[in-house]
Amino acid sequence: MRICKDNRRANLVARILARPSSRLGRVSTCLFVASIVLIVGVNALGVKSIAEIRFGSSRVFNISGGLIFACVLAAGITGLVAVVRKQERSWAVLLPSALSLTVIGAEILELIVLLLP
Repeated sequence: MRICKDNRRANLVARILARPSSRLGRVSTCLFVASIVLIVGVNALGVKSIAEIRFGSSRVFNISGGLIFACVLAAGITGLVAVVRKQERSWAVLLPSALSLTVIGAEILELIVLLLP
């Protein structure tokens, strides 16, 4: 019985440390890497990623900020689908999914704070 539990634990650790095995996992990882490359590229060019132009209470995002947010959002959604449906357990999918959900949660909280009187 003890050997079986150790073998299962070793198998789980091997799956977590491995590269993504599903197609959705690889897409999620590539989208997250693309968002990091966009962030580094935008900052290297000296362009602000989010233009805070206010018209009343709304904000307007410029193209680079919107593209970065779209990549992070897509990486989070595809990573979550890969974890739930395809049983993906690779760190390269779990990390982008967790970070993407954190960014999305922060944006939702920011909108809630802005809408409060």
